[in-house]
Amino acid sequence: MELEYKADIDVVRERWAAFWREESPRPLLHVIQAKRGVEPIRKPRPYDCAFAELDPIIDQALGWAASHDFLADSIPSFMITFAPDHFAALLGAEIKCSEEGQTNWVEPCLTSLDDVEIVFQRNGYWWKRTVATWGSLNRFGMYSAAIIDVPQCDVSCMISPDMFNTFEIPSLIKEIECTAASIYHLDGPDAL
Repeated sequence: MELEYKADIDVVRERWAAFWREESPRPLLHVIQAKRGVEPIRKPRPYDCAFAELDPIIDQALGWAASHDFLADSIPSFMITFAPDHFAALLGAEIKCSEEGQTNWVEPCLTSLDDVEIVFQRNGYWWKRTVATWGSLNRFGMYSAAIIDVPQCDVSCMISPDMFNTFEIPSLIKEIECTAASIYHLDGPDAL
């Protein structure tokens, strides 16, 4: 296999495969540095994909890859995402652009659970935008030749350990059983 910006991709792919098989003799190293003598291009923000034109974002992501060296086990990647609660937008919620520019958020859309019908919005704007823009998900620069996921539970810091074990653990197990590789995204020290 040949990958522009990563000449040793075949060796690195095997190191990642050994990692996922729990056979890696060492930790994997994710090291990215600007190339010497080249003006580095900033990596675009993934959340810009929700509202901005995509061609300039793609050009910037390619420029970022061209102006950096991907050392050790790092692989050039760019995650396309709209918001942390992207899934809620597929059910009818609206995504709001953050005024601080750090992330996007899903606008609360329910005032009560009475008479709520949660339905996938196949003809909704956010599903159409997702289909039009989605690429290969390689979150946090991790690599897998098969399906990879980074499950999380942001509400874990607001519920008891018993509630987490009762409600979230079964969902996490079901989610990761559908993947070849996964790492849990712990959302801060309060989530322990």
